[in-house]
Amino acid sequence: MNTLRQVEQEVLAEGREWTRQRLEKRLPVESDQMPAFCPKTGERLQEVRWRDLQLSTVVGTVKLRLRHGYSPTLEQ
Repeated sequence: MNTLRQVEQEVLAEGREWTRQRLEKRLPVESDQMPAFCPKTGERLQEVRWRDLQLSTVVGTVKLRLRHGYSPTLEQ
């Protein structure tokens, strides 16, 4: 592979990892600030608990803990 192309690929990989790490730090903060309401009905969720989630992004997989609950109106 061309040396310049190789350098470009290395820098691109470093940039992706840096961005993934920033997302992994910022997304939980945003998630914690979101109220525990059903997005479809707008009502407060019941039996709210934390759930681990792996989110696939363009820069790689980001691990999160999100609130998860039950909507009586939707029965789910």
